[in-house]
Amino acid sequence: GAVYSVGSDLVYYDSILDFESKICEQLITLLEHSFYRDDSDIQNIIQILKNGYISFEEKSKQILSQHQEEQRKDYFKTNTRTASNEVKVLNLKCLESGFTDFSITITKDNVVIGKSNQGTDFVIDFSKYIGRRHCQIVRENNQFFVIDLNSTNGTYVFTGRKGDNEENIKGKKAELEDGYTLRLANIRFLVQMK
Repeated sequence: GAVYSVGSDLVYYDSILDFESKICEQLITLLEHSFYRDDSDIQNIIQILKNGYISFEEKSKQILSQHQEEQRKDYFKTNTRTASNEVKVLNLKCLESGFTDFSITITKDNVVIGKSNQGTDFVIDFSKYIGRRHCQIVRENNQFFVIDLNSTNGTYVFTGRKGDNEENIKGKKAELEDGYTLRLANIRFLVQMK
């Protein structure tokens, strides 16, 4: 047996199971008269305690596990919300043989791409078919768009979906998504969102 302190009294129980059983009875009474007795979690605890013996160690593990799961869910909700509000970065990776190391990383809301060193933010000087100010990339509401600046050889967007064709957006604006292919004249780029 063992002696346990309950408040200012010392109580003798034959075993830890007797002690836990008595505590369960008191806990049920306390919970049934609690202000929170109608709460579904409290009802579940009362039902578990009434329906059969469950050790405090087991119940502690269950409660801890539930608490950790709730924290994990809250963490992912918060981080998902944060991630969707983060500013996107656009990367254009060149797909042309010999130029696969070339990429353009766009972090600003408005950039111009072309072969001229004047009036552009990014220069593509390895193709004579690229216009001096070929296209503009803009970020609106954290979404990227390409605008063809009336280039001679065109700007094309391909979604990569089966049945879709490459669309010439000459003089127009088109949305860019992760995995699309953007072609400026004869130079193809893979669209990557970060």
